[in-house]
Amino acid sequence: MSMRGSDSFLVIGPSEPIVAMLGADTVLPCRVHPAMNVENMEIRWFRNQFSEAVFVYQNGMEQVGEQLVDFKGRAELVKDYITEGRVAVRIHSLRVSDNGMYKCFFKKGTDFEEAILELKVIGLGSGPRVFLVGPEDGGIRLKCTGKGWFPQPEVQWEDVKGEKIPSVSEDETQDDDGLFQIEASLIVRDSSKTQVSCFMKNPFFGQEQVETIFIPDFGDPVSESFFPRPSPWKAAFAVTLVILGISAGAIVYLAWKERQGKKKLSKVKEEKEKESKSKESLERELDWRKEQFKAAAFTLDPKTAHPNLVLSENKQHVSLKNNVSQNGDASTHEEQRDSEVIFSVLDQAYNSNKKKKKRQSPNQPYVP
Repeated sequence: MSMRGSDSFLVIGPSEPIVAMLGADTVLPCRVHPAMNVENMEIRWFRNQFSEAVFVYQNGMEQVGEQLVDFKGRAELVKDYITEGRVAVRIHSLRVSDNGMYKCFFKKGTDFEEAILELKVIGLGSGPRVFLVGPEDGGIRLKCTGKGWFPQPEVQWEDVKGEKIPSVSEDETQDDDGLFQIEASLIVRDSSKTQVSCFMKNPFFGQEQVETIFIPDFGDPVSESFFPRPSPWKAAFAVTLVILGISAGAIVYLAWKERQGKKKLSKVKEEKEKESKSKESLERELDWRKEQFKAAAFTLDPKTAHPNLVLSENKQHVSLKNNVSQNGDASTHEEQRDSEVIFSVLDQAYNSNKKKKKRQSPNQPYVP
């Protein structure tokens, strides 16, 4: 029993924790001793701090100003026996967050007292559900799952004889509402354990749920797949599988090498084709240049030749006469200038003739 007292009264709360189901309604009762009318007292239920009000009754009515948001519309005063000093606060639609400690507070004039209460909210979730996962580590793995529990449930495996079997692993998570989801695993290596049960128990309420799974006996084809017996041919088969695996790897590697070789040959062939095309282009350019720069044929006219020049019989060569003065006087310079004019004219004639014969380059666009 939780109580405190003053010179005028005591406040008494429940002696045991109040256990209530998740989503249900519950009441948190308190009373004063000796029994008296408490209609004119201030009565308050709060959590850890005085300001964390669950419900406040003062001046004969409810005061909502200090009430926590989580309890607005969910908490109400039960005052059927208020004249006898017995009151309670009812909380609707219990949540996981409602779980924990509370205090009820009574004040009369300058005297005040309080009592402590404990509320345990429990959630009996779905499950357990047991699944046969498959062969593992020389046995068979079983999995037991459950969700929607609060607080975290206790999980226990048992065989058909009631002997406890420890889990190899347990994983638990909480959802946004604070409810637990749990998964426990077990590996059965003993073929004599043909029946296994999974128990989930709420530690507060003591209520448990169970599900049983049957494992086939030896000799059964299904059981044989989970509990294999040693066999010589299986060892040979395993060796054969290893050899086949190595052979397959070698074949894959050789095929890869062959593909790489083909890629390399294809690249070399492509480079040779590019080189051949480039060579052909250069040869065409060279032939075109040879054709364009051939010497032009011309014939000199003796009638227009300078008196100091001598033309050859084929009229294609010219030379100075032997009696031309070489002493460097003014007449000689004049003759040399005339000679330069002649050759300049011949050169212009040659160039003019060359332009007339110019053809379009095979590698350039035609320009008229």
